[in-house]
Amino acid sequence: MGITVIYENANGQTVEFSKKAGIRLVQIDGLSSNDIDVSSAQSTGQIGASLTGQKVQPKSVTFEGRYRYDPTIRRKILDTILPTVSARIRYIDDQAGIDVYLEGVPTQTPDMSTNPYWQSFQFTMFCAFPYWKAIDGGYLNFVSYEARFKFPYTFSSTEQWKISEKVINQLSTIINSGSVPIGFVARFMAKDTVVGPELLKVVTQEVLKFSSLTMQINDELVISTIPNDCYCYLIRDGEEINAFPDMDFDASFFQLDVGENPLRFDADSGLDSLELDIEYAITYAGV
Repeated sequence: MGITVIYENANGQTVEFSKKAGIRLVQIDGLSSNDIDVSSAQSTGQIGASLTGQKVQPKSVTFEGRYRYDPTIRRKILDTILPTVSARIRYIDDQAGIDVYLEGVPTQTPDMSTNPYWQSFQFTMFCAFPYWKAIDGGYLNFVSYEARFKFPYTFSSTEQWKISEKVINQLSTIINSGSVPIGFVARFMAKDTVVGPELLKVVTQEVLKFSSLTMQINDELVISTIPNDCYCYLIRDGEEINAFPDMDFDASFFQLDVGENPLRFDADSGLDSLELDIEYAITYAGV
């Protein structure tokens, strides 16, 4: 297979499966497939049934490979793919322009053959979140600084003093080029007192709003809408404070839909002192 797979466990140990590394994968089961549980209801006399819900299940991915026998390679595989130690599996296909990863835990550590010339192996990973995430995350900053001029002379021994203008882009767009909606991490940063920070998804009018929250200078409000990892907390003087009580009742941890997502950030007061950036990872249902 013309691909590279890198297995990195939570202890930082890695093993590479590729032609270059001399450990080849011959089969990967579960790269593209997802299992979906479909629920339905049927009333008396109804022909067929009515669809009531769907759930995408966690997935298991099985890797099979082989290598020319080398005791150091065998030891490396066994010492890296460990029971109960979580890991990230990075999948790279240069020809297709794919560089993505899954996170999970092994449900079967490597089953190794004992052939003295070519040894084969097989192991299985359980991934609670079944979709592949792009290794290069996306980033959007709603505030930028544009250079205006600099003095021809400087009193600094290192660089000239430049004058810049702060530009607040209240309305910006994130393009989700993946195949499924995605969550994100938003960071509000207060340069002075700010009341009621918010982030609005323009098309659906879903909003992350904190009307009762007053941010002080250097406060940071961090919000994650990533599935299975939603949270919001305020960082003040190095201490993390739960911000759920300050979240509006009708606020939601919304997702970024496939395609264009116009977003608008605002505050009840102090907008000029507020900055916001968003990090996200393009995600694919299968590769």
